[in-house]
Amino acid sequence: MKRLTIKTLLLVIGGAAALAAAYHLLSRPPLLERVMVEYQQRLSRVLETPEPERPTKQHFPIIEWKQYLRPEPSIQISFLDSFELSACGLNDAVIKANSPLGKTTHGVTTLVQHLEIGNGLFYCLQQADLSSDVKALLEPASIAKTQAIPLYWNNYLAQEPTLRNLWLSATPPSTDTSESYQQLAATLSAHLALLEESTVEHREPDKARWLAHNKRLEQAPSIAGLIEELDLASEWLALNAEIVADYHPFCADNAQAGKREILSNVLHNYYMAHVQPYLAELDHSALLLLEVLPHYYPDEWGLTAVLSGARAHFHRATKAHVNAWQPILDGCQGL
Repeated sequence: MKRLTIKTLLLVIGGAAALAAAYHLLSRPPLLERVMVEYQQRLSRVLETPEPERPTKQHFPIIEWKQYLRPEPSIQISFLDSFELSACGLNDAVIKANSPLGKTTHGVTTLVQHLEIGNGLFYCLQQADLSSDVKALLEPASIAKTQAIPLYWNNYLAQEPTLRNLWLSATPPSTDTSESYQQLAATLSAHLALLEESTVEHREPDKARWLAHNKRLEQAPSIAGLIEELDLASEWLALNAEIVADYHPFCADNAQAGKREILSNVLHNYYMAHVQPYLAELDHSALLLLEVLPHYYPDEWGLTAVLSGARAHFHRATKAHVNAWQPILDGCQGL
């Protein structure tokens, strides 16, 4: 049997320690659960109440994205027509869209194709030497293409995988939560800016920039996860508010001075130091997204309303939690 050298032994020990650390991180409960369980247990101990049943996370339902797809208008510009339009650069866009590959694409590629043809039609119609026959062909197509932009955007949202992944159940990041959602909100805003460049300013759609933004979405935090976290936080706040509300102020009893000090420590040194900052991160994250989502997703989908409703519920739970503490704070001079 070979003897282990000191170096080999250290490598083995180091590898085992790394595996143990990885397992510890993977097996640890999410941050919200950790801080809320600790807060609830400390409250129950000092107020001498039995530990209640803990809330459980309610998973965001899986969205059937096909329900949001809408039929797009048939705007026909044939290959033969496109050859006549080579002078204003529309022929390449038409040929790509009519190719077998162009007809089977979806998501950002299809959206960019629509924008390219829309802009091509717009600039062709600006040509002074455009024949009346070609103009008669292009004007109805250009109007129809412009009117269909909301439909193209709608179907892009329903088909783009990186966007659909934002609505899958997941736990938000436990550190720099609002920063992560701020980056997501900035990426979604950049999408809207690119759409405006093509549809309002009639700039050539930049597919590379679209793809770069979508690449960032692959690492973006889940919006569904944020909604789940807000809902779960609301349940925990309601539970702890009940524990506090059932307790009557005791500060007039000098024999309870030690309990008062412990309760003060729970409120100031644990809740305000560990729980409240994370709850503020969640609230700020929702606010950042709610500044852009109403402009991004159609109202009839109801996705923005779900996040807005979760945040409103969270605010009500937070207020109820504060109100539950108020009699104790009033009777104990703020602890």
